[in-house]
Amino acid sequence: HQVAEPGFIVACLKRVLQHLHLAQQGLRSVEEKRLLLAETQTWITLEIFAIRGDGGPFAVGPGVPLHPKDRIRFVVSPAGAKYLLVASRDGAGTFSIYHPFGAQQSQALNDMKARLDVPGAVELDETLGPERVVAVFSEEPVMAEQVEAALRADEKNPKLPGVRFVSFEFVKVAP
Repeated sequence: HQVAEPGFIVACLKRVLQHLHLAQQGLRSVEEKRLLLAETQTWITLEIFAIRGDGGPFAVGPGVPLHPKDRIRFVVSPAGAKYLLVASRDGAGTFSIYHPFGAQQSQALNDMKARLDVPGAVELDETLGPERVVAVFSEEPVMAEQVEAALRADEKNPKLPGVRFVSFEFVKVAP
């Protein structure tokens, strides 16, 4: 067994406490990165963790700024979805696929765990400003161009048939 770094454990505990605080207030919104699926009463989630320089990982939550060169990782709860694509639209309007990195379509989820660490990490570029990351969950493969079109049509509430989106916006600032 591997032992997690103390900084990672602290970051995770802080995240759990944030979720408990939000749950006590009865808040449910896309900006909290959660979506309750009425038909299954199952949460799909997107969590983002970052590493800055040689520091340890920290949870990216509301109001936590990121910097160019920070590395980000994703943890998702797919709630039974068979395919996943993680995409982004940065402050300059550039669309990118973060998972599977640079791919043209979503990837099959071979591991049906309730919570998945998405492989790999993405190093943020120099573009400053808001960046919206979306996790795209589906039963069938989804093309990246469809996701891009849905985000351009309605960035905060994208829609595609048979697709569930969970999004989170962070701000990238100069160090």
